[in-house]
Amino acid sequence: MRMGVFEPAISRLSLAQAGGIGRGQLADLGMSRSMIDRAVADGRWKPRHSGVLIDDSRPATYERELWAAFLALGPKSLVGFDSSARTHGLRTFERAEVVRMARPHGLRGRLDGVVVHQIGDHAPEHVVDIGGLPVTTPARTVVDLGAMSDLVVALRRRGKPGITKLTTVLDELASGDVPPESLLERKVLDAIRGAGLPEPAFQAGLPGRALGPRLVDFAFLDGSKPMGAVGMPEMRR
Repeated sequence: MRMGVFEPAISRLSLAQAGGIGRGQLADLGMSRSMIDRAVADGRWKPRHSGVLIDDSRPATYERELWAAFLALGPKSLVGFDSSARTHGLRTFERAEVVRMARPHGLRGRLDGVVVHQIGDHAPEHVVDIGGLPVTTPARTVVDLGAMSDLVVALRRRGKPGITKLTTVLDELASGDVPPESLLERKVLDAIRGAGLPEPAFQAGLPGRALGPRLVDFAFLDGSKPMGAVGMPEMRR
């Protein structure tokens, strides 16, 4: 059977999947293994992951890499973390380059150029379909990224509705760790660690104030004075 017989179906599949194609999908169309191998040898497709090819006639896009990863990891995998944030159009992650996928615990898989997270609590309501790819919802994406600490730094805005509930959830997922809020605070922390001082608590509450909760950048819980990232004892907020 000639290749031309399959061209319309292959073209539709490639277009729908941004140029990523699974060998199994081609076999389902009726192509034999030898036909697929011959097309690869002729340069029609290039291997990307085990069992996954890419159509080089399509643009080399981030979406193509997402599709290639999804096809390689299987239908129980999800686009998550930075990749989900970029897919949803969050500006902080619009230049994210690393492909991050999530899949249930026990399903292992390593892919070149892909970070695979094992997460077992993605409920159906945490997932949406975007262009045929399963992607974590914006809310779930924020929680997943917050557990990695990076997004907390970007999203901490005073008085934002729901921020108390969100940070409580993130603290639980991140074992209670709170990241420094600014580059300066990170530099101070590096200096503290470099000097061999005890590890401070970040954004710690200042007790004994009647005007409501106050936070300090760092606090040594052994009774030392609190510190601000401006280089002197400081009370914040």
